[in-house]
Parts: sequence; structure tokens; C-alpha cells
Amino acid sequence: YCADYGGAFDRISKWTSSGVLLASWPGHGEGPRQFRRPCGLAISKNGDLLVADIGNHRIQILDKNTGKYKGAFGSRGRGNGQFNYPYDVAVAPSGNIYTVEYGAHRVQKWTPGGKWIASFGGPGREIGQFANPWGIAVDKDENVYVCDTQNNRVQKFRF
Repeated sequence: YCADYGGAFDRISKWTSSGVLLASWPGHGEGPRQFRRPCGLAISKNGDLLVADIGNHRIQILDKNTGKYKGAFGSRGRGNGQFNYPYDVAVAPSGNIYTVEYGAHRVQKWTPGGKWIASFGGPGREIGQFANPWGIAVDKDENVYVCDTQNNRVQKFRF
């Protein structure tokens, strides 16, 4: 899977491991299965494709085979369960979903169904604070790794 952004070219594409395009789901806009700068992608525990839809401040849920819209979670804001430019999404082996926000300088943890659990971080230069974090990964032990871009580091933590 690949997320492309660039105005009218916002889309998700599905490829074989040998580079053959299988499907492309274009859609620039604000509606279901429309994107404003799609970026991070992850496959949920139940096999859905999660898309960090940066400009629409949400995580969209699509059928990974057909691209059919299955839902979304989040809304624009800085409160718990809201997003301010979610750049990436990751799924832990437990099924919990983790998101990282460039604009809110934090990580949020969600249930497999997209219900907010907790937030971690905030703006700053200290350990546990972030400056425009961009990417996120979660390992088998549910350790979270965040690319803390403007602080020029990767932070590892659990919450």
C-alpha cells in the first residue's frame, strides 16, 4: 500500500510485492474515502486499512481489498480523541492503535475499535516531549517508537 498526496492526486494505491499496481483509490476532498494529504498507513488486527488523513484530521478505515469506506475516528482539535495533523498510525499486536500528531506534538492510544484510551507527550525538547513528530512504530512488547523530527531523535516509551 502507498499513500500519495498532492492536491488532486491524493490517493491510496495497492501493489503486489513485485510492483504491479492492483488498485488505486483516488479522492481529494473531505468526504468518506476522500483525503487531504493521506500519509501513514497500517493494517488493523482485523485486517482493515487505516489511513492517517492529515488535512482532514482523522484516521479513515478502509477495506484493504476494495478500498470501501468503513468508517473514521477523530476530529479537528487538540483535545483527547481529537487530531491536529495526524501524520502516522501504527497497530500493536494487541490490536491497540497508536497515532502521532505533527501539530499537537503527541501520541494517542486507541482501542482496536477506535475509542480513545490515552495521550502522551506535548511540545518541547525534553524526554517525553516532541517537536513535530512524524512517524510511529510499535513492537511486539508494545514499546512505542516516535520519530521526533525537530528534536532530531527517536524516542522509545510505553504507556
